Amino acid sequence: MTLDLKEVKSVEELRIANWLVLNRVKYEYEKSFEHDVATETKRQYYPDFYYPEADAYHEHFALDENGSPPEFMKDYLESANWKRMIHEKCGTELFETYSADFNSDEIFSKLKEELESRGVSIQPLSKNELDAKVKESYSIKNDVEIFETFLRHFKANNLTIAEINEQSKKLTDQYRVRIFLKVFEKLYAKYQELLRNNR
Repeated sequence: MTLDLKEVKSVEELRIANWLVLNRVKYEYEKSFEHDVATETKRQYYPDFYYPEADAYHEHFALDENGSPPEFMKDYLESANWKRMIHEKCGTELFETYSADFNSDEIFSKLKEELESRGVSIQPLSKNELDAKVKESYSIKNDVEIFETFLRHFKANNLTIAEINEQSKKLTDQYRVRIFLKVFEKLYAKYQELLRNNR
């Protein structure tokens, strides 16, 4: 769930949407494409993001620095190329971002550049506005469930904090991974303390 309470389909799209909210960028998520392009084999097209201020579309593709999708995503490149072809055929404005942009930590500078070049103003929320937005969207129940599930897997696999930290280095989105593990480590230490005190 994004800061403006939209359901999105991936963590990377979630981070993009939250950045847009934090910078007051008006956007629509998966708005029906302005032209009817549905066929017998394809449903109507719903681009990831649409920016009314720029009349521009934005697709975020799960492509690495070599332009390749994850192995399990069959026909992904074919779908990406179909979307590019639709925009070219219809004469609509499209720009793209990629998973590689997250891996290189360039995603938000690239997004800012793409939007500003199309006349979209970037206006960060004030601290008070940000605090209010976080309170409005925050769900402690969801966060507790995530940490409970992680703790169960952690214990079931007889892992240590050091092992988890080492294994996590293989993951993408290291910024979020580090924050999650830092919080988990503190919660786990408190959990262990409570177990000792209740013996």
